[in-house]
Amino acid sequence: MFALLPDTVAIRHLRLRAGSASGPGGQEAARLRRELEWADWPEAPGESWVFIRRLASRAPRGRVAAGLVAEARRQLAGGGRDEVVRFADLAELLAALAADLVQGRAAQRWYWQRWAHLFEEPPARALGTLFTEHTEQLPAVSAHLAARKLLAPVWQSLSTEAARQLSHGLAGSFGFRPPTAADLQRGRAEGRQGRVAAALPFLRQRLVQRWRPVLQGMAAEDERIVPALLLISQEAAPIMLRQAPAHLLAALVEVFAGRGETAELGRGRQPDPAFRSGEGAAKSSPQLESAAPAAQTFGPEPHLAGEGGGEAAVPEPPPSDGTRSGADGRRRGGGPAAPRTALTGRGLPAVAAGEPLAAGEQEPAVVPLPRLRPEAPERASDFERFHTCQGGLLYLLNVLNRREVQELMAEHWQLLPAGWAWLYHLGRELGLDETDPMAGFLAAQLGLEGAADLGSLPALPCRPELLALVQRWYHRTGLWQPSLLVLEAQVRSTPAHLDLYAGLDAVRLPVRLAGLDCNPGWLPWLGRVVRFHYD
Repeated sequence: MFALLPDTVAIRHLRLRAGSASGPGGQEAARLRRELEWADWPEAPGESWVFIRRLASRAPRGRVAAGLVAEARRQLAGGGRDEVVRFADLAELLAALAADLVQGRAAQRWYWQRWAHLFEEPPARALGTLFTEHTEQLPAVSAHLAARKLLAPVWQSLSTEAARQLSHGLAGSFGFRPPTAADLQRGRAEGRQGRVAAALPFLRQRLVQRWRPVLQGMAAEDERIVPALLLISQEAAPIMLRQAPAHLLAALVEVFAGRGETAELGRGRQPDPAFRSGEGAAKSSPQLESAAPAAQTFGPEPHLAGEGGGEAAVPEPPPSDGTRSGADGRRRGGGPAAPRTALTGRGLPAVAAGEPLAAGEQEPAVVPLPRLRPEAPERASDFERFHTCQGGLLYLLNVLNRREVQELMAEHWQLLPAGWAWLYHLGRELGLDETDPMAGFLAAQLGLEGAADLGSLPALPCRPELLALVQRWYHRTGLWQPSLLVLEAQVRSTPAHLDLYAGLDAVRLPVRLAGLDCNPGWLPWLGRVVRFHYD
């Protein structure tokens, strides 16, 4: 992987104009390199990445490194747009790079030289390589592209091979092999997906708006459909994606097909001809040219890069309030039966494949969540940052991630198919303050209009079993009480990540010993990477 990692500084070229390549000059260069490696480089603000084109220092020997660091601080604070390029986060950086790769102008951007290996490939293949290296960022990358009307032309530039690689990478993170576009087409041809569509727990309007321009007009056999549906599923219903991927993907096909009989996924505008096919879809397109802003304006602040004094990538500093870190299914009856053979075959797990039902066995049924309003516009954006006094609620993600609880969630996914809903119910057992912004955030993730609608969620299934496990694990520690939720923190959410930032004084030894404030990392049942930061 060629991506820059958080909390790193990368210097692409270092030029010394004094001394010689051998003798004292060579020793001086080696010493300077060591000093630069250990220098106190400045941190870029927020989750941002910053590329600085050139740093220069005319300081005497022994002060060159300090001079370069001082110049980096000056450039970071207010460098001109020709010399300093900023991205709000890694996902925005990748979105800008993807757009430039498709447009064929990435090689002309000085700040993309770290990815020069991609310039040697056809743009469609280069795009697939970039996305495959960063599958964990793709939900946020797609949101950034969609916000700038670039998702459709970029996604339609993927090659068939790249689409298949992406499908395997995305499905592999959930533990199953992906279906092919032919599987989706056969499942839809069965004509039974009208029932399956009711099985989709919730689908936020923002997700539909993001992906409908991508899928409209795309032939049903197009392999680029599959990774798109997997990304939608990751955000909409990750628990269902783990337990019944065939049913979920069949439901999504119907949503985006409008339940029509055409062989295409939609009757909207046709994609730009320059983007209809995979490998050759790299030439300049007026559609992309007019819609794509300059990369410098792709978003607010971003790691540090440059040339001469170096191309450097510098991580973000803590927010001004001091809360930023310094480190980087079992079936139930009831309701109409969902078809077991909605998607057949290749690569699908046994639970989702089309094997015949055993005698007396019921087909899985899904109870849709009540009072969800996918047709109403959401107030929250795809990228949020908010202050909360109930930050300890996210500690409960480590409770829900334990094997015994995961087994309960797998058994009852049809009644409560959203991980956010399980988190809400468990927090409610500890008296979650539903006037806190955290409750509004949960409601937005569930597609609800506001925190007041959280009470309309189905009741917590297997509540006695779940609370018995909790008592067994935490009764002796004295942690299981409302005070566990009390934590003043900043929360940053994107379609791919959830980050909690709290001060060092918020660290509690009993919580640490119980493993509740450990980084959860990738949570397939939530569809997010979750990290805790203390500083």
